[in-house]
Amino acid sequence: MTHPTIWIPPPKGIIKINVDITFTAATSPIGIGYLMRDSDGLLLFAGTESDNAGNVEEGECRGVLAAVRKGIELRLKDVEVEMDCKGAADYLQGKNANLSWTATNILDQVIYLASMFNSVAFYFCHRTGNGNGPAHILAFKANISSSIAYSYSTIPEGLNSQLSLDLLLCNMANL
Repeated sequence: MTHPTIWIPPPKGIIKINVDITFTAATSPIGIGYLMRDSDGLLLFAGTESDNAGNVEEGECRGVLAAVRKGIELRLKDVEVEMDCKGAADYLQGKNANLSWTATNILDQVIYLASMFNSVAFYFCHRTGNGNGPAHILAFKANISSSIAYSYSTIPEGLNSQLSLDLLLCNMANL
C-alpha cells in the first residue's frame, strides 16, 4: 500500500534517517522501522527491530535510539534524523517538551550517542503527507514476535513503489 508523500532530500553529503514505530499495547512489543537515504534518494540501508515500550511516546523514543545506534554502527558521519514524534524532536532540538521521565532518559541516550556523528540534526515530520511513510511501512514489517533485527541493503518487498514516489521530489530538486 502506498501513501502520497513528500520526501525532502537532505543536502549533498548528508544522510537522512527516517524512523517510525508501531505500537498496539504496553503488553505487546513495538515494531521499529528505519531507513537511510542520500541526497539523490538512494536507499543505503533499511532495517527493522522490535523492542518494548509502555506507551507510544516511549516507543517513538526507543525507535529514534535504535535508528541512531544503527547510524553509528554504519559509521555515518553527517546525518538528519526525521521522526513523527513532535515531543521527541523538540527535546532533541533543545526546545521545551512535555515528555515523561522515561522518554527523556531514552532521548538523553540519543543525545550522547549522536555526539559521535560529525553533524546531526533532528526534525519532526507529520506521519501523513510526509517522507516518513517508508519507515512506517518498515515498522509494520518488523517481526514483533522476535528480538532479531533485520537489515536490508536492497529495497524490501512492498517498499519499492513508495520509494519511487519519494524520488519524484528528489528528481525535481535536482533540476
